[in-house]
Amino acid sequence: MILREGVTLGDIQIQNTAVGTLILQDGAALSILQTPGIQVSANDFLTNEDFQSIQDTIRQTTDVLRQDSRNAGAYNERGQAFSRLGRQEDAIEDFTRALSLDPAQASIYYTNRGFAFLALRDQDSAIEDYTQAIRANPNNAQAFFGRALTHSLFEDYESGIEDYTQVIRLNPNDRVSYYNRGLNHSRLGQYDEAIADLTQAIALDPTDVPQYSIRASAYEAIGELEAAIKDYERIIELDPNFADAHYRLGLAYRELSDETAAQASFEEAARLYELQGNQEGLDNVAQELNSNN
Repeated sequence: MILREGVTLGDIQIQNTAVGTLILQDGAALSILQTPGIQVSANDFLTNEDFQSIQDTIRQTTDVLRQDSRNAGAYNERGQAFSRLGRQEDAIEDFTRALSLDPAQASIYYTNRGFAFLALRDQDSAIEDYTQAIRANPNNAQAFFGRALTHSLFEDYESGIEDYTQVIRLNPNDRVSYYNRGLNHSRLGQYDEAIADLTQAIALDPTDVPQYSIRASAYEAIGELEAAIKDYERIIELDPNFADAHYRLGLAYRELSDETAAQASFEEAARLYELQGNQEGLDNVAQELNSNN
């Protein structure tokens, strides 16, 4: 995703929700991405400077390949640049060429091609490439991660958990794998395991909002409402414009029969939903407010 002219990463806020991702500027929605199950981060955005740098890489590696058409490293580097621009078919072609030229580095090239196939939502090809990468190098954490992500996106959560466990074995401080494994546990109704993984993820980075949101939901599922409230309050501390956190905090307060706190949370959620143009959110809040009359 390329940011429009004049907008920097510092100007936007990213809110990953259950139904997709909100891209905000000063609390108002710039864009809504219908990407449930996919966590969007600042790394997924390209500034104009990033775009120009990637284009320069493509030109430079193309020049290298004109002089040496058997340079596997140049094919791999250009493939990664193509992939970042969303040109996945071109990336796959370059990674395939690199594989044919330098089998000794097959694990790297299979991994990179797997990510390109995943971007195209080609599940079978992605899984096959990650598996080949792991066979070539059983300690390739990126390949385990890519295969885990593919399994998870296509709702094979048990297999995803197994592969995330391998990533954590290889990289014990891999916060994203703890988060993703916790998310899979939560989707399977394994809430105690989810809470344990999300707690570890939070210990590794206490500033990441989505992990608090998923843990709060897990706490609610096992009846730990006070713990859920603490997580929603932490989300709001980190991102005061997170409308869903205010709404869900209101629901939790209502479950505890604290109508004053619930009312305040619902009203703030409504204000933010209106600012963000979220009619579904406004309707949900209205239903809760009306149910108390």
